Amino acid sequence: MESRIRDLSHDGRGIGTIDGKTVFVQGAYPGELVQVAINKEKKNYLEAKAIKILQPSPDRIESICPDFYHCNSCQYCDYSYQAQVQSKRKRLQANLKKFAKLEISDIKVQPMADYNNYRNHIQLRIKDGTIGYVDKENFSVFKPSNCLIWPEKTGQLIESLEKLPDLKKINLLGLRENYKKDLMLILVTKSQVSLDLQPIIQDLQDLGVSHIYQNINPRPAFHYGHKSILLYGQGAFEEEILGNKFILSPTSFFQVNRKQAENLYKKAIANLDLKKDDQVLELYSGIGTISVPLAQAAKTVLGIEYGKEAVKDAKKNAQLNGLKNMDFKAGKVENLLDQIPKDFNKVLLDPPRAGADKKVLEKILDLGPEKISYVSCDPATLARDLGILLASGKYSLEKVEIVDMFPLTSHLESVVLLESEKTV
Repeated sequence: MESRIRDLSHDGRGIGTIDGKTVFVQGAYPGELVQVAINKEKKNYLEAKAIKILQPSPDRIESICPDFYHCNSCQYCDYSYQAQVQSKRKRLQANLKKFAKLEISDIKVQPMADYNNYRNHIQLRIKDGTIGYVDKENFSVFKPSNCLIWPEKTGQLIESLEKLPDLKKINLLGLRENYKKDLMLILVTKSQVSLDLQPIIQDLQDLGVSHIYQNINPRPAFHYGHKSILLYGQGAFEEEILGNKFILSPTSFFQVNRKQAENLYKKAIANLDLKKDDQVLELYSGIGTISVPLAQAAKTVLGIEYGKEAVKDAKKNAQLNGLKNMDFKAGKVENLLDQIPKDFNKVLLDPPRAGADKKVLEKILDLGPEKISYVSCDPATLARDLGILLASGKYSLEKVEIVDMFPLTSHLESVVLLESEKTV
């Protein structure tokens, strides 16, 4: 069977048509004519794999990764970077039109010229003595030849960990690298078992490992569990962004691309045009990575975050950076908004991939801030939420930008500015 590819899906598959039915084709790009093998047939669409490229796209390149065609991590290692950026712009435009009835002709993109080793946090599976990524064909675990995006010393760490007699007890390896190139290892086990690290501890020290945690996770659907035990290291594991210091726990959320996170945060903060008398409400505030620079420019900042551990870290980070004009509350944003005063005049919204709860959007509209800066990791839920906010007639969309946080993948991070019609 053949199909002409017209677009890309949210997960990087080519979109074409076969016998009048939409087909999602792994390994195909817009403009290409491909021969496909059908993997799944659903009621309204097909899933397939490209088995031969009959007419290649001019943007198709030789894969820059030797493991790309069986690795389950990146989507675009044989697609030019410029084409990747354009596809993300086009996808955001399409979502804004579909869900928010917005026609945005020009969306600025902050690209990343050098994306080698851009990730500061990865997870690797461990199975039958092999440490690596999951093969998308047979779901086995394979050891990468040389991953382009993982922290620089990951390959050497794998070689050291392969010598560990207790490796069979570990299901997953988490690795964090901070701004000083210190490394944190997170060894995930199903239950609290003893791990003897002495045979390789010197090798790990030589590679820059400063902290080692055992994380207990009986739930295979999640990377990490709730309990972490420090096995090696002293003091806090610190990160830095925009010149501010942050304490990271093993399971803390922190943007995996430090350089582009700084660009994203600068844009999100600049949107608010902060003055010294501004009172800022930050929703889904995490460990306070945006809260701290907000508080340095505003009168007060209140962050609301569901995760209790994240709120504990956020309060520590406020102290670490010498800030007393910020506070954090733990709980569901939609529940806690009823308990706060209505004197916040600016809002920063940074929800998870599912977007903001509808109740949250309604309460923001009731609060009526002058400006709303919305940071999004999913263009569909962003567009849905913008549709609700703009339908009220109280706000206008002033700016939409993309920051390419995840080169070689289909993930899309963006930031938008809404302004109250009273101030426009």
